[in-house]
Amino acid sequence: MNNALNFSAKRSDSAIRVLTLFFSLCVLALSAPKYLHIYGEYDKRLRSYSHAAWLYDEAVERNNTDAAFDLGLFYDEMLKDYPKAIELFSRVYEQNNDGGAAYSLGLVYKQQLEDYENAEKWYKIAYKLGDKDAAYALGLLYKHTLKDYPKAIEWFEIAHNKGDKNAAYSLGLVYKQQLQDNPNAIKWLEIAHNQSDKRAANTLGLLYENIIKDYPKAIEWYKIAYKQGDHKGVDFEHGKRMEYKIAYKQGDHKGCPRL
Repeated sequence: MNNALNFSAKRSDSAIRVLTLFFSLCVLALSAPKYLHIYGEYDKRLRSYSHAAWLYDEAVERNNTDAAFDLGLFYDEMLKDYPKAIELFSRVYEQNNDGGAAYSLGLVYKQQLEDYENAEKWYKIAYKLGDKDAAYALGLLYKHTLKDYPKAIEWFEIAHNKGDKNAAYSLGLVYKQQLQDNPNAIKWLEIAHNQSDKRAANTLGLLYENIIKDYPKAIEWYKIAYKQGDHKGVDFEHGKRMEYKIAYKQGDHKGCPRL
């Protein structure tokens, strides 16, 4: 703690804040493994320093942008101090033209502050700087929040073309739920299935059963979903009931309950 006691007069006003960070981060590193998935490599570094918060705060003052970004995550996720998080992410973006920092700014504006104009702005900046998650985030923003479905489709397709594994399924849902475009819904859900998205088979079963009324196809997809480990039960049970019903209507009354 000797270093922590040598704050200059210039920093005396922030002593309480620094100590709060210090003790919070030490507790996080030593006794809260449930947070490790949030920070990734950040937490590994915390284990190596008994005075992590003070070091990180000093690193920011010395323009260490990696430390600034990590501290921004801490302010965002742990202290819920969003203006401070924005300040730190903005510093990283301005110094490094960093796409990850721009994406993080978009997340704070969307999820914490519900400032969708700034969220859209920063996601687009992140995309231009090569951030791999920005296109999909824009698709979600346009679909769920701004309700601009053509824009959502545009950005989900960009995300898909860049290798995002969730984009095809999201495209299928937009076409199924919002646009009622069944051919395109089937197209994208089948693409998602071929990319090993286990959600797609059950969704195709629901589409064929409830909307297209093609029950043999619905059964086919429910069985695929079941074999893939989707044991929600209800849709597979629907499939079995439909199978009995079709067999009964075709004259096979052996062992088929009349439904």
